[in-house]
Amino acid sequence: MRRITPKPRRRPETVAVKGSEAVPYGYRKVPVHRSNGKPMGGGFEPDPDKVEIIRSIFQNFESGESTSDIAAAFTGEGVLKREVGP
Repeated sequence: MRRITPKPRRRPETVAVKGSEAVPYGYRKVPVHRSNGKPMGGGFEPDPDKVEIIRSIFQNFESGESTSDIAAAFTGEGVLKREVGP
């Protein structure tokens, strides 16, 4: 009998190296170079402009607020919106 195992999830930095353009909210894409200096894709690093927003989201969640209420509040304030483009 053949054993079926679930496919492992890719880490964000692995996805970026394979060319994905999706960047998680609160992060920004940065170039990654091989040891010989040649570019090999991109990685992620925290976006300093969004650190306080991310902290606030987690604090609200830890205090018992639902994810939909958190999203609605930030969207209503114009803080969270889908970014398009580079």
